[in-house]
Amino acid sequence: MNPGPTPDERIDAIEKFLAQLVLLLEVEPDVNRETIGSWLQVCSAAARAHRAQTPRQQAVFKQLCERVLSLDEDTKPDAAALQALRSAMQRMNRPSLGA
Repeated sequence: MNPGPTPDERIDAIEKFLAQLVLLLEVEPDVNRETIGSWLQVCSAAARAHRAQTPRQQAVFKQLCERVLSLDEDTKPDAAALQALRSAMQRMNRPSLGA
């Protein structure tokens, strides 16, 4: 039986995921679950092609992506939380009055 990922392997996968997400946010204005998933597939394919990750690292990263990108009914934010997030994002994107 294959043991699950170690805490260090999970942290490494999370750091790689976040780094790719930040890069995507910098270049893609219309980010959604599908664009994130597609981008991560491209990055993973490149990592495999260049042997930048071990097979175990690839497996741990794949598990993380599947867990993060697939929201079930229990983990979906409710409508009020989504509206609060949208409002906060709008406030962040408005120029300040002093600018």
